[in-house]
Amino acid sequence: MLKGLFITFEGGENTGKSTQIQLLYKYLVALDYSVIVTREPGGTSGAESIRQNLLHNSSANWSHLSELLLFYTARNDLIEKVISPALEANKIVLCDRFFDSSHAYQNVLKKEYAYLFENLDRSIIRRLPDRSYFFHMTHEQWLERQKVNKHPDFFEQKSFADHEKILMTFHERAKAYNTRCRIIDATLDIEIIRNILIKDIEFFLHDKPLAKAIKY
Repeated sequence: MLKGLFITFEGGENTGKSTQIQLLYKYLVALDYSVIVTREPGGTSGAESIRQNLLHNSSANWSHLSELLLFYTARNDLIEKVISPALEANKIVLCDRFFDSSHAYQNVLKKEYAYLFENLDRSIIRRLPDRSYFFHMTHEQWLERQKVNKHPDFFEQKSFADHEKILMTFHERAKAYNTRCRIIDATLDIEIIRNILIKDIEFFLHDKPLAKAIKY
């Protein structure tokens, strides 16, 4: 049996992923589990530096290939320094985005480098998530949420046509890998989504010998 519990949260911007990660974190901590919350790109000092460059600097700084490799550089650092050690210690890892996001964003928008993904995944990803939640909404619903976003970052500024492809790719990928993935209707009430996630994750909590938090 694989050690620890690795849960990832995927989907377009403003679909409620971050809110649900925090709610699930609070639920698991209340049960005394040892939980790590992290994100992509980011989660280590080196990966956070890459994140700042990617999300808040001009896209003109990087070629498409350089951008793709920066994402995987950040991912490798996060896996080596945070995710793998936590899982080896039987902890729960909640990660805001993982490799499914790269397939949705970089692969869809830069088809000429699609051949790299399989090799990069094989070289860097040591373990697939136990569960990946895909927060889904239609393109029209996503556009409505974007209207209140006053400070979009680099990826949120991508064209509406690109985002339509991205959202569609997330949905298709979730259906293709349905033993690992669960599609979450991101338009549901926050508490309803929270309860859906808790009910789904309870299977893993009973099935795995997970680490409990140390109390002093």
